[in-house]
Amino acid sequence: MSEPLEAVAVEGPYVPSLESYDWIVVSTSAGKDSQAMLDYVCGLAEAAGVLDRVVAVHCDLGRVEWKGTRELAEAQAARYGVRFVAVWRQQGDLLQHIEQMGFFPRPTTRYCTSDHKRDQISRVLTTLATEARGGDLLEQVEARGMWPSPRQRYCTSDQKRGPGLRLFTALTKVSGRPVRILSCRGMRAQESPARAKLVAFQRDERASNGRRAVDAWLPIHDWSVDAVWARIRSGRTADLVHEAYGLGMPRLSCVFCIFAPKAALVLAGKHNRELLDEYVRVEEKIGHRFRLDVSLGEVRDAVRAGSPAEAVADWSM
Repeated sequence: MSEPLEAVAVEGPYVPSLESYDWIVVSTSAGKDSQAMLDYVCGLAEAAGVLDRVVAVHCDLGRVEWKGTRELAEAQAARYGVRFVAVWRQQGDLLQHIEQMGFFPRPTTRYCTSDHKRDQISRVLTTLATEARGGDLLEQVEARGMWPSPRQRYCTSDQKRGPGLRLFTALTKVSGRPVRILSCRGMRAQESPARAKLVAFQRDERASNGRRAVDAWLPIHDWSVDAVWARIRSGRTADLVHEAYGLGMPRLSCVFCIFAPKAALVLAGKHNRELLDEYVRVEEKIGHRFRLDVSLGEVRDAVRAGSPAEAVADWSM
């Protein structure tokens, strides 16, 4: 590491004891909130001497997210020297899922979040818990979702070589307790009334089980958007901001987010025309409008007509 990271909270009243966790999982979209949170959490972890326990996890949404997002998330994690893991829905990307479901996600039916993000994060927690507590080969196969292969011989590396190294740790730390995982997410109260009601720190009962205890922490829940950008400008990844922000997008979510105002959809469509065509194809095939108040066919018409760019207001999530 070069210069030390700033470990003082910008905002936020509660900081858990990071050294009490086996893993510190930071969910990152590569967007501004994730970027600021990663800098903040890594600073705290380095100050506590547990930076090696931080894992940055990116839910790869494939073609429906802005180009270069996964690569940017990995580059941001690399600046801190922390492990990076990308996960995705094995059955296909979001656009394929929409085509299969026959309707677009709704605020009340957000399978874009539950299936493509929350469920994939749960897979990572299972894998990390298995790593920390050892686990036999079948447990590892189940956690990884794949069998060993000649090129991916984790049956050798994890089941033979790895345990030999872990033995030294086991000799000095004998514990029958579940693996402790701190799951960090970048939601902020300022983003929406719903997110303002979220609890900043609590046990994640859904993710916890007899083998792992997961606590959910929102490190920047009380931060303002100005505090987020200030943290980014002063941090190690100031030069790793996604170009979508420079185009005028206030968020780095799906290119065509179901919550976005029409101005944001038009702006996104101007810079992602092939993807917009794909969305319109799916919209027409399933006979279901993208949103009750706007169809992506209308968005494409506006893009083709060369509608003047409008300032894009942020939207609630």
